[in-house]
Amino acid sequence: MADVIILGVTLENLLLFVLVIIVTMIGGRLLYNLVRNTIDQHFSRRGSKILAKTLQYSVYAIGLYFGIVTVWGVSNLTALGASLGLAALGVGFASQQIIQNLMAGVMLAFDRRILLDDWIDIAGTTDFTIARVNDITLTRTILLDPSGKLIFVPNATIISSMVINYTRSGFNEVSIPIRVQFTDDIERVSKIILEVADADESVLPNVRNLKKDKFERLLRNSKVKKILDRGPSMDLFQPRVLISAVSGLEIALSVRLWVIDIQNRDEIVSNFIKRLMERFEVEKIHFSEVK
Repeated sequence: MADVIILGVTLENLLLFVLVIIVTMIGGRLLYNLVRNTIDQHFSRRGSKILAKTLQYSVYAIGLYFGIVTVWGVSNLTALGASLGLAALGVGFASQQIIQNLMAGVMLAFDRRILLDDWIDIAGTTDFTIARVNDITLTRTILLDPSGKLIFVPNATIISSMVINYTRSGFNEVSIPIRVQFTDDIERVSKIILEVADADESVLPNVRNLKKDKFERLLRNSKVKKILDRGPSMDLFQPRVLISAVSGLEIALSVRLWVIDIQNRDEIVSNFIKRLMERFEVEKIHFSEVK
């Protein structure tokens, strides 16, 4: 009985080729996990991931080469290139979205706009406001938001969207709207707000201990100097109280605070509002709402 020929090779060799590719994919993934589990505690997550990915893709390349040259029987480089070209063309037509995400993954690896453990926000998304980069693969970026949700974002979306990287600057300004009665002394109210902010060690520039060391290192960073443009002046990070609107018997204030722990931004704001409400109660400030 004659051998069945498919794509220029026997059915037996074709099945063997598929088996080699499957074993290669599994082996590469197992090697990746082994390297990460072994050296994550001794190196940074970014460094261990780069090494693990390099070894993983090396296994893929060796397995693919062995499958094409040894099993498939393509030994001529020209024929090998033609085979790979035809295969890539077929895959490209069948999965354009996958190819786009692969190319975007390569671009992310080179331009490094986001890295592991960066806290980012993607413009136009409604599912989250800020999330930490948990992993970056060739086709997608995996984010972890403060509530514990894993968010899988195609790399093409990261490349084509406006991404805010809070970790690169190291600090973030938050705006807290507060309404007080028109009869209250605004100068006194502003003074109380600034005193509460000054006593909060989570609010810049009055951070303490390790947070202060981290903040000072950020100010010396060349990238941060470019962002600040005018130089790392501490005056830029002073809390501010602005009047945003006057409506009837109420005055709307906007409290502007700079925080360094981006991942704890909501908790910092919540604690600040609680302390401010307690102080307002002691000082008999008639605030109508804090929202």
